[in-house]
Amino acid sequence: MVIDEDIYKSPPTLLLGTVDKFAMLPYRPEAQKVFGLKNGQRFASPDLVIQDELHLISGPLGSTVGHYETLIHELSTDRRGDEVICPKIIASTATISRAKEQCHALYACGQENVRQFPPAGLDAGDSFFARQGANQAGRKYVGILANASTSMATTMIRLFSSLLYAAKAISVDDEKLRDPYWTNVGYFNSIRELGQMETWVKQDIDEYLHVIYMRRREDNNPEYKEKRRYIYREEELTSRIPSTKIPFSLQNLGIRYPSAENGEHPVDICLATNMLSVGVDVGRLGMMCVAGQPKTTSEYIQATSRVGRSANSPGLVFTVFNPAKPRDKSHYEHFKTYHSRIYCHVEPTSVTPFSPPLRERALHAIVIGLLRMYGDENFNSSPKLPSQPAVTRVIDLIRKRVEIIDPDETDPTLRLIDTIIDDWKIWEPAVYQDFFSNDPLPLMFSAGSRRNQMWGTRGFETPTSMRSVDVSCAAKILDCRYEEV
Repeated sequence: MVIDEDIYKSPPTLLLGTVDKFAMLPYRPEAQKVFGLKNGQRFASPDLVIQDELHLISGPLGSTVGHYETLIHELSTDRRGDEVICPKIIASTATISRAKEQCHALYACGQENVRQFPPAGLDAGDSFFARQGANQAGRKYVGILANASTSMATTMIRLFSSLLYAAKAISVDDEKLRDPYWTNVGYFNSIRELGQMETWVKQDIDEYLHVIYMRRREDNNPEYKEKRRYIYREEELTSRIPSTKIPFSLQNLGIRYPSAENGEHPVDICLATNMLSVGVDVGRLGMMCVAGQPKTTSEYIQATSRVGRSANSPGLVFTVFNPAKPRDKSHYEHFKTYHSRIYCHVEPTSVTPFSPPLRERALHAIVIGLLRMYGDENFNSSPKLPSQPAVTRVIDLIRKRVEIIDPDETDPTLRLIDTIIDDWKIWEPAVYQDFFSNDPLPLMFSAGSRRNQMWGTRGFETPTSMRSVDVSCAAKILDCRYEEV
């Protein structure tokens, strides 16, 4: 099942989703069935929660996820008997620092209850569960700082051209050996930088490939013309590519050299941003060019790990540093030391689920979500404030969680909850939610949408996503005036 309504109607045994769906729980109280609740009564509870790519749940996103975990944790907790039973949480990541602090801030589990697996052993290369293969080809990093180059653009154009040309001109016994290095993956820290490279691919790189050919050609050897490299296919993996096209782009990256039987050419250049750093597993990729040092070490490790994932295609990573940036120059000066202990440089993440800006933005969503989830089937028809015992119960649940994670924020959080309850009582909303700015006063309306003037300042602006939501700005001409000169 892939439709939300079907999932809520018949909860599955296994549920796959993203953390963004958490934000919709206050809007969709029928989702309580997924957590083993029906009309506020417990009949089952989730047993296991698996969080993939834990290092991504950090910063503003991680704080928001930790905030909504107040709602998720309570809905997943079985309190039917004398013992309180919570689901087991397993989080996986390849790059993390201070895992106990991060997990405690996210799940309020207590640092003493966090276990890292596999544990450290006597030998760093052998943890019993995983062993370092000393005799296997791994991944080699090459740092490039071209001080004499006229610009960063010139450096990137010549590097891409040289690597593309070398993959075709180098002498090999088997043509299949060229395959890992036939596709050059370019990794960029922003879409702006990637857009510049896309222009260079269509103009400068193709022209410089011809320059290399003219310099290296041998008139007495007509077979040398076969070593001339052309760019037949390029792909892009960024957020500006339609989601329907991404699977086809990944499929094209799997086309091997020499060309497939149907005549399809393998990808020559793939330009990507941080979309590449998570979930992309194409075993044939073996070469990458990184334009500038990424902002964090974890991003650098995750991105460059996309190449050299197969024992048959050792990885080759070229990191091009910008001479005009002091941070890039520092990384170049400590290149060998940094890469020899790269996992030691992974930055600790920051997760603050009850910080003041986040409380102002989403605390009311937690209060409303808990009150609606524990209500009966009339939760969509009557947006009146629930009974005082239910309100007291929700306040007590949130208070205990804040005391565990960040005790200093307990009093400000409780004061804001009192304000939310008072506003709810005074406003007397007509409906629970509104997505289209209709006239009836809603208790909640989606963040980023326009507020109906008839509502005044009433109604809670409630997120529908874990990420920043900006209000759209509409412009119109009020009057057209001009003066004759």
